[in-house]
Order: sequence, then structure tokens, then C-alpha cells
Amino acid sequence: MLFSKPTTESTRHYYSKDKLFEKSLDIYKPIDNDNNKGAKDDASKEEDLPIVILVVGSGWVGHRAFVYAGTSWWNSSGPKTIASLGTTCVCIRHRGAFCVLPQREVVVQYLTLLFATVGAITGGHWDVALAVTVPLAVLLILLALGGRGSATLDDMLEDVVEAIQWIDSHRDLLELHSSSSVPTTTSTSVVGKKDSMDSTQSQTTIPSETSTTLSASTGSSDLSCSDNGNTKEQPMEPATDASRNPRAATPMVFGGYSSGGHVATTLLHQPKRFQKHGLSPPEELFQGILVISGMMAVRPERITVQDCKTQQPITIATPSGLPTFLTNLVLQTVWGAETAKHIPSPLTQARPPPALPHLLVGCRNEMFGLNWLDVYFCSAEYRDKVQALTGQVAKYVQVESDHWNVLSSTALRNALQEELPQLVGAKNPD
Repeated sequence: MLFSKPTTESTRHYYSKDKLFEKSLDIYKPIDNDNNKGAKDDASKEEDLPIVILVVGSGWVGHRAFVYAGTSWWNSSGPKTIASLGTTCVCIRHRGAFCVLPQREVVVQYLTLLFATVGAITGGHWDVALAVTVPLAVLLILLALGGRGSATLDDMLEDVVEAIQWIDSHRDLLELHSSSSVPTTTSTSVVGKKDSMDSTQSQTTIPSETSTTLSASTGSSDLSCSDNGNTKEQPMEPATDASRNPRAATPMVFGGYSSGGHVATTLLHQPKRFQKHGLSPPEELFQGILVISGMMAVRPERITVQDCKTQQPITIATPSGLPTFLTNLVLQTVWGAETAKHIPSPLTQARPPPALPHLLVGCRNEMFGLNWLDVYFCSAEYRDKVQALTGQVAKYVQVESDHWNVLSSTALRNALQEELPQLVGAKNPD
């Protein structure tokens, strides 16, 4: 057959009344067909897999839907890979930043210099200089206009915790339960067209019970142990006790990929945000943390913590000797030079991470063998921090892939198939 049957299906939901693509989530589930039967049976031999909630990455960028659409399509291979194991994966988007231009005076100086240089090189052909300078100036103006209202890191954190609140309130309605009996039909709360390519997708608009954006500031503390389908809106139903109590329902694992891993773990270091949204602490909501090729640091940093078992100080730091020219350029382009100085690294957050088992997946060659971005990818060091401060099981698994292709790789699928049941078992050994 030229086209094989899809192994997953997805439904789209908006977790905010804004109904923005950037504030939506997709629910991926396995389809019970011949292509997927073997994978489902293998994944469910001994233990049910958890529901996986994954914050997807886009280099923090995604202010406009047309910008986010490309990275969203690329990142969809991750939830598809997870769902193909025989479980449900929730893919969360959040509002994004936008490239920050230099100050207006600096831009004018550069354009003037460009105009003069081209004119001099062409022997006084100022029409040529004008033809080169004007399109660039127009592009910069469009970028400046397009970046208005872009998200801050605080906005991103609020979006993700709002999405978690929506998921926690509607677990039964969305049929997020995972078991050895894989659902064979699309969620009954969704009516829409299906796309027959890699996955089938329906789209729905379900109002969020709470969509007020809250602003929270979290202080530091001493370190110690611790699409295009026809849609139909459906009436909401109150969540059951089982949907609000993760211990009475299918276990949930939370985390992210790439910059989504940075946003997710930064959020986990700020439990007050969960409290302000009426949510239980992360230790009660989730049974484990999963980070795939996550950006766990944004600059070379170190922190000294006290190991909760040995009571001895240990130093957690990014690997030494790594280049920073590219990581600094990315950070300053996305956030601006001044804001970039204050973007936190999960690796050196003052608050300890939640006392939950962690699975951190890294790639052997994050940037195709070059170390230019390796400052970002320090999951092994973050594992050491989790173990030292919480005493919980934290495992780092390195797979044969790179940052941009890992989500669709067989290596990741095999690693998750083996490690996810153990991750949940580490929290609930009984």
C-alpha cells in the first residue's frame, strides 16, 4: 500500500476563552488497527502507560499563529510517537516570544551605513543603494509591528498552568484515561472532519472554566530536601472525583521538549502558580516528570546545593569549556539583550524541583555533533540536582539522535517504551 493506515488520532481544544492557536492543546490517542496492534500489545504487557502531558518547544518563539504553525507541525511527531505506544499524549502550546530588534537609533545607523556603503561600492549608483536598503527597512518595520504584544516568560508559564488546570478539570470529558484497552473512536465530545495523513485530527472549542490570567511572582528559598474541520460545541459537565484525583485515575506524567522543557521545568520550580490557579501541588498532580532534549540552562552557571542524603555540599554546573556565541545570540534575539539576562535556568533555580521521579532524555549529538548549543542541553547535570535535592529517582537516558529529529526517532520510542512504566513505578511502587 502506498499509504499505511494512521496509528494515532488527535483532537484540538482551546484551554482559554481567547481561542488562540497558541493557547490550544492537542490530545493524541492510539488507533486500534492492524498497524498499531503489535505496539499496543507490547506496551501493555505488564503495566499501563501513564498519560503524558508534553509542552512543545519552538525556541520560545510563536507569537503569531503562522510562525508557530511550522514548529507545531514538526513537533507533532513527538506526541504521535508517544501515542503509538498505546497511551494518550496531551500536547500543550503556549504563547511565544518574537525576535527583538535593536533600538530604533541603532537600526537607523545601520541602514544609513548600508546605504552609504552600497552607494560607494557601486560608484555612486544611489538607486541601487536605495533598492537594497528600502526592502530591508520595510522588513524590519514589519518585524517590529509583528512583535507587538509578544509573550513574556511569565505569560508562557501562566499559559501552561492554565492548560494544566483545564486538563485536570476535564479528564473524564476528554477521555484521557489510558489502559490496555485502547479507544477505537474519536472522543464523543468532538465532532469534526478527519485528516488521513499521519494522524487524524478533529477540532473543538470548549470554554475553559477558568481563563483569567493571573500574575504571580515567586521568591527564592533556601535549598533543602524536598483545524479546519466542522466543529460542534458540547455542553460542559462537572469533573468527577476521579478526574480531580490523579491517584484515582490514570497516572499523569508532565514535562516538555526543547524550550518547552525549559518552560515546563521552570514552572515546576514555582509551586505557587499551581496554588493560585486552585491546583494541587505538582507532587499530587503528577506521578513523574519527562523532559526530552530539554533546554535546562540558558548560560554557563553553577550552584552549590546540599545533598539531602549525605548532607554534604555538591556543586551543580553546566559543563565547562563550551562555546556561548550561538546560545547568547539565540537568547538575545528572542528576548532582547536586557531581558535575556534575567531568563532563569532550571538547572540553577533557587527552589528545589518537585519531589517526583524524573526521566531526562538527551541526544548523543544534539547539534549534529557540534557543541555550539550544548550549554542549553545539560539534562545529565539536572538529573544530579534532582537526586541531590529530592532523593527521588532521576534517570538520564541518551539516545542515538539529534535535537531536531529525536521526536520521530525509533530510538526515542524504544527508550520511552522501556522507561515510562518504570518512571510511574518509582512513584507508586505498590
